[in-house]
Amino acid sequence: MANVSPRDTSAVRDPTPVPEPDNPDLDVHEPDGPAVQPIRQPKDKSAKLVYRDKQFVADFLAKHILGKVVPDEIASRIDLGRLQPGPTEHVDPKMRTSRLADLVWRAPFGDSWFYVVFLFEFEATPKWRMPVRILVETALAYDYLSKDQEASRERKLPPVLPIVVDVGGRPWPTPTRLEDLLAEEAQGFLSF
Repeated sequence: MANVSPRDTSAVRDPTPVPEPDNPDLDVHEPDGPAVQPIRQPKDKSAKLVYRDKQFVADFLAKHILGKVVPDEIASRIDLGRLQPGPTEHVDPKMRTSRLADLVWRAPFGDSWFYVVFLFEFEATPKWRMPVRILVETALAYDYLSKDQEASRERKLPPVLPIVVDVGGRPWPTPTRLEDLLAEEAQGFLSF
């Protein structure tokens, strides 16, 4: 999970989880009943509007992601000039639930059908379980992508790069990696 702040990318990260109240923007499925509709937390609407601008997103990715998170030899093949918005809602009909990502962009990779998916989440308040939430959203994006005709024909999936943009303006004190959330006893299981 790439975690960047448009204001300060050098913030010190404290791996100690900070408790947060229950997060009502997660979907809940009751085993014997219908899915409970999520209650959406207010988001920074201005960030969403800014990141809907194709040129702004291309500039942001070039400055903060490509060449930093994504190595130069790969980044040079991503065509940011042909960015396209992607679907943000991922529905699981079997579970009768849906999840909504803040924004999704995709860019072609070289001259093939292959593309790179950038999944954006904007957060003003640090959430200690953000790595789990991003894992779920990434998995749902892959589920959606597995139904794409080109991916099905090739039997391959494109990469999904989740990016959490801190719009809160203060250091992000909570974990940014899933393994940082695991209990000490669970650390030995990471190799499996």
